[in-house]
Amino acid sequence: MAILKGRFVLTVALLVFSASTVAGQDNPEALLGEAENIYEGPDSSLSTLAKVRALLDRIVQEHPSSDLAVSVLLAEPVGGIDLVGLNARLENGSVSESSAPEDAVETMQPESSPTKIATIDTAAPLPLTPGSETSELALELTRDMRREVQRRLTLIGHDTKGVDGSLGKNSRKAIIEWQVANKLVPTGYLNDSQLSALKRASADEYDDWEKKEASKPKKKKRRVKLCKRGFAGILYDCRYVWR
Repeated sequence: MAILKGRFVLTVALLVFSASTVAGQDNPEALLGEAENIYEGPDSSLSTLAKVRALLDRIVQEHPSSDLAVSVLLAEPVGGIDLVGLNARLENGSVSESSAPEDAVETMQPESSPTKIATIDTAAPLPLTPGSETSELALELTRDMRREVQRRLTLIGHDTKGVDGSLGKNSRKAIIEWQVANKLVPTGYLNDSQLSALKRASADEYDDWEKKEASKPKKKKRRVKLCKRGFAGILYDCRYVWR
């Protein structure tokens, strides 16, 4: 009886360990760790680098809203991997389809968020072209226009962690979440058609926000004296401005 009980406990322990190991392989940190091990190994051939790239692409595809995915999309260094150098080696090396890693896992279409969020109007044409840094630069977004993008994303459930007119990492993450929710390629950058789609998706929420802002009492400006402070704390070059 004692022997059977011991075998049962050992079997349960092995099953729990096996399940936790498999689950651990699905998180972005585990995928990054596997990519780092390959990247830091002695083999630096193009096929080996392609394996590293495939693992990083899995992070983007399977965990598009994670900080690691955003870093990969923005080509920032992740772990000990120089993404700019990695991408350059692969592009210049022209890795053919036949030399791609045989054990590369098929990319998965990321699932949309379970929370209720605004999506693109199905009556409008779906913007299939992926956004890129170049396409977003072509929009020539002013600071006010970038604030509007942040405001619209936040209003429909993709928090940019502030509306300051600077599309930093949190804003890129919010754009990725919106792209994933609408089955677009999650690049973190917008183009003209996607910007139009975002405006359509947030039209009602943004109109309500503008009405609330217009109804708020306007702050009265005050006349403030501004001076420069020089040696020994002496003030000079004073002027008055309205704030």
